[in-house]
Order: sequence, then C-alpha cells, then structure tokens
Amino acid sequence: MNAQPSTSAAGSPEYSGERIAVVNPRTGLVDHHLTAPSRADVQQIAQRLRVAQRGWRDAGLAQRIAVLQRWRAALVAAQADIIAALTVDTGRHLIAISEFQAIPAYIDRWTKLVPQLPPDQVDAPMQPASANPAIMFRPQYVPYALVGVISPWNFPLTLTLIDAIPALLAGAAVLIKPSEVTPRFVAPLLRTVAAI
Repeated sequence: MNAQPSTSAAGSPEYSGERIAVVNPRTGLVDHHLTAPSRADVQQIAQRLRVAQRGWRDAGLAQRIAVLQRWRAALVAAQADIIAALTVDTGRHLIAISEFQAIPAYIDRWTKLVPQLPPDQVDAPMQPASANPAIMFRPQYVPYALVGVISPWNFPLTLTLIDAIPALLAGAAVLIKPSEVTPRFVAPLLRTVAAI
C-alpha cells in the first residue's frame, strides 16, 4: 500500500498539474485548493505502483489481509478527521458518518470472504467448454497489476474504496482519482495509508 507521491511540509501531495479551486458546499466560497497531477505525474505514480504490485501480490493473501486489518485500525483511529473532511466535502454530516462506518465493515467482509474464494488453478487440467467442446479452458485468478478507480463526488469515500478494497486483497495495486469536487477527505485518508 505504497501509493503516495512526495508530499509538502503540510503533508499534501506535490503535483505539477492544474491548480483547482474547491468550493465549500455550505458556504459557496472557495476554501480549498489542490494541484492535480500532470500526465507525467500520473505516469510516474502508475509505474511505481506497477513495480510495487509484484511484492504486494507475492506477499500472499494472509499478509494482504493482515495489512488491510492494520489499515482498518488506522482508519478507525482517524475517523473524526475523515468524517469532518467528508462533511465539508459534501455538506452532509450524518451521511458522512454512515459512509465512514461502512468502510471498516467492507474490510471485514472482504477479508473474511476472500479466503473462501476458489484458489488459483494454474496447474488445473484444461477442460472443454460445455457450449463448445472444441474450446478448452481452465480458470486462472490473477490480479491486474494496476486497478484504476475514478470516484464521483456524491459518496466520495465509499465510491473510492468499494472497488479498491477487493482489488487490494486480490493482490492488485490501486490508483485512485477522487473527485475534484470533494477532495478534502484524501489528506486524512492518505495519512492512514502512510501509518501502515
């Protein structure tokens, strides 16, 4: 889970792309700015993630589950900061609480479910397809090296992590592009990643 670019003294990512003004939905005023990654920044991040993914995949399922459980604990410890950021991002405090509370449950659900899924069957014999016996197949469960998640603004944390969590458990690296409308939760979320 090494997904962070270099950071500034304030702890925010340093990118070289467009500077974007972010409006507070409660006040209608610009109260936050972010600098988006440039194309070159995204290419560097993606390459770094592809290289790191090999170690993540090869660490094995038990290690990935252990890391995700440590991340769960870091998320719970940062709950107040993440909910505060989500509340400012969306203007919806009670929904921010519900949205946050779903994430530890997703991690628990997937870390219990994934070990029950069929194992990789690389050595399984080829079998004929039932619809066309001339076609031979065997199942192979191999993670994508890099999964991209583009998250919309309306449920920023949930829609960022709902696909990222199972992809991480499968052994993929994940590159997330949160909405520029609701980016404030990213800083406390990145701190939880850095903590583990």
